[in-house]
Amino acid sequence: MKGIVEIYKNYGTPEEELIHQENNLIVDGAGEVICDLLTTPSGAVSSVTQLADSSNYTVQALSFGKASDAYKTNAHFYPYDARQYAGPQTEYHGYVDLVKHDHTLRAVSTSGQNIDNTVSSYDPLNDVGTTPNPFDRVLEPDTRTAIDFTVNQIHSMNGSLMQGRAPHYGHNLNRLVSNTNPNLISYTDNPHNGVWVSSTVKAGGSPLDALGLSGVTISGTNTGPFYGTSAFLVEGSGNTITLRQDVSANRGWGERRYFHENLDNTFSAYVRLPDDLSLAPSSVTITMKGDNMTAVLSHASKAVFNLSGGNNGEPAHLTSQGASKAFGGVETLGIDPTSSHVGWQRIHVRVKGLMGATNGNKIRPIVQFNPSAVDVDGNFGEAHLYQYGWQLEESFGPTKYQNVSGVKPSFNEGGLDGDLFLGCWPDTTGTKFAITSSIKGLDNTKPYQSTFMASAIYPMTPATDAFFNLSSVRCMDQNGFIEVHGSGFDGVTDATKGAVVSSLLGTGLSSIGEVAYTCTISSGDLGLANLYGGIFKCGLWTLDLKNTLQGNVGHYHNNKFSIIDKREYPAQPPLNFKAGNSNLVYKLFAEKSFTLNLCRIKDSGTAGSTAGYLDYDPLTLIWRIRFI
Repeated sequence: MKGIVEIYKNYGTPEEELIHQENNLIVDGAGEVICDLLTTPSGAVSSVTQLADSSNYTVQALSFGKASDAYKTNAHFYPYDARQYAGPQTEYHGYVDLVKHDHTLRAVSTSGQNIDNTVSSYDPLNDVGTTPNPFDRVLEPDTRTAIDFTVNQIHSMNGSLMQGRAPHYGHNLNRLVSNTNPNLISYTDNPHNGVWVSSTVKAGGSPLDALGLSGVTISGTNTGPFYGTSAFLVEGSGNTITLRQDVSANRGWGERRYFHENLDNTFSAYVRLPDDLSLAPSSVTITMKGDNMTAVLSHASKAVFNLSGGNNGEPAHLTSQGASKAFGGVETLGIDPTSSHVGWQRIHVRVKGLMGATNGNKIRPIVQFNPSAVDVDGNFGEAHLYQYGWQLEESFGPTKYQNVSGVKPSFNEGGLDGDLFLGCWPDTTGTKFAITSSIKGLDNTKPYQSTFMASAIYPMTPATDAFFNLSSVRCMDQNGFIEVHGSGFDGVTDATKGAVVSSLLGTGLSSIGEVAYTCTISSGDLGLANLYGGIFKCGLWTLDLKNTLQGNVGHYHNNKFSIIDKREYPAQPPLNFKAGNSNLVYKLFAEKSFTLNLCRIKDSGTAGSTAGYLDYDPLTLIWRIRFI
């Protein structure tokens, strides 16, 4: 088995040019996959549907990376010492403040790197990183970014808090579109805000003054499901009492809230019965609806409280019913007299892919409940329900709840203003950038543009640039793995929407069988990746079936698999790619290191020349695996 990597400019056109060609390195993970295929017990095959499908053992993903040091400089730069940015007079205060304020990443272009004149180009230090090794499990052993080294940045790892804003996977992450805070709902700590409405708003009334809903009040401290949290008492009367967040009113946050074939979505909320059980609802429904102007597509899971045998307002159990191809689930929080968990349950609805919707249908999250009492005339009475912690996320099954106090998560809540330092690919609607001569002592009192040598947005034309995170494409998950389309399975032939597989199988005995993986890296992806240090490495990945089927979420560190989390709903065959928070675990199959940056572009910036940073051409990578 021999691998060859080719890089083309203007691929498929009369101007096609092969600019690079080298052999790759097949790593031990490739042999392990073949052994797994040949030695899987027949009992396991019979017990797990489609376990023996050949697609489970083929290359499933592609990734790009660079040297370890590059993750601590370039647009990744963040001061390690808080004293360097903690006050207006400190060295990097202006720089950090500006990035947080205008969501514009900044890279420093200096003559001390590879080129003398950097007015319209950015040429990061040429560092190829570690030498490929057959024992490699990742492309680069340590890809923690500069912000990960600050003491106030932590992430959860298998129930423990670890230093760093996010786990590192040995290559470029995708955190501009999939923030470290997965919650896509605005103002989760204040539903009185105008982005929260009910089913029908009365004329001249407030957003919450709607049919069925009489009020939402904040309870005292420690009334919520966790220590220090306050519950929301939702009150109303009528057939259905509805609380939802309006798609059209959430001020731009809704462009990420949509159905897509490459996305799983989960909506969850904490609920508790009222202290007065006579006002308890008969049922609670948690719903995701897709609005497409002409119709409303409903995906609902209905959770029903069974009040028999309840103690202290705690229901005996909560059953879940699936509807409209959606799945429901319930989690009962632990009962501890010293905590606020008594009686709280987390209900959720989850959907795989479109499930009847169409790409781009915006998601409207809804919680509804029904009064249990009906008078002699058939009129519904009043009902109350405690609620807390609404969360909509791109995952199959709920993850740990994270608060959003405003329209979007803030820096300390795991929002974009902090994840800009993680990188590395343009957001769904594009990402602003600037090339500067220095990031020391930037003055945030001046117009932000005054500090730029060059600035724009990648991609320049989001609607026509098929970058990895484009809302109609979404072929990259939050950890930087790019989808590989099996052309024989899903019929995708467009290499701008991920990697496409094709095969050349000869009929003669002496023929060479070849499998080729083709992926086009758009101009926008190249430009932004370059500001984060470029592309010097790439890898092909197969599925880690054992960890995937066990629901283990993790990454390889020191050649050992480290579990980050355990999924409540592990992936089951058929194992399909998902963007956002994917439930697939990958194993390195082959890797390639380049001596030069694939994103490099040099421009003198002289009068009349096309600015280099605005003049990227897409590159097409073809990775050929030949079976001799």
